[in-house]
Amino acid sequence: MELTDPAPFYSVVSAAYAITAVLYLFIGSFAYIAWGEGVDRVVLESFPEGALSNAAEIALGLVLAFSFSLQMTPVFHIFENLLHAPGTGWLPPAAWPATRSVIVALAALTGYAVPDMEVMVSLTGAVAFSAIGFVLPGLIYLKLQPEHGSRAARRFDRCVALVLVIFGFVGGSIGLVMTIISG
Repeated sequence: MELTDPAPFYSVVSAAYAITAVLYLFIGSFAYIAWGEGVDRVVLESFPEGALSNAAEIALGLVLAFSFSLQMTPVFHIFENLLHAPGTGWLPPAAWPATRSVIVALAALTGYAVPDMEVMVSLTGAVAFSAIGFVLPGLIYLKLQPEHGSRAARRFDRCVALVLVIFGFVGGSIGLVMTIISG
C-alpha cells in the first residue's frame, strides 16, 4: 500500500475486527443459550441426528468446496512464483497446472490422513494461525523496512517484528507438537 494517509485503512480494519468480534460473541452466546455447557468441542456434533445435522454438514461441505480455490489462491501464487518464475524458476511456466494439481492432491491427502476435525482444527491453528498472526507480519515488516519515525523507533519496531517471528515459530511449534502428542 502506498497511501499518504493510512487512516482510512486503519478505520476499515478496525471496523472489520469490531464486526467480527460482535458476530463471534453473538454466535457464541446463541450456542451457549441453545446447548448450555453440553456443547461438543465440534459444534456440528451437538446437532441432533436428522435433517438439521445433515443440512449443517452439507452446508459446511459446500462452503468449504466453493471457498477452497479462494483460500488456496495465495498458496498457489507463492508456489508458482517460486517454481515457475521466468528465468529463475525450476519448472517451465507452462507447468503451473501440474503444480496446482500437486498442491490440491496434498491438501486432499492431508484431509484423508487426518479425518478427525478437532485434530485438523488444532493443526491448522498451530501452523496457519501462528504464521498468519505472528510470523508473516513480522517477516513482512522486516522485509519492507518502512522509513517512518526516528531511528530509535525504527529499531524498536524491528525488535518487535523479530519477537513476533520468534514467538510465532515457538508457539506454532509447541502447538504442533502438542497436537501430534495428544492426537
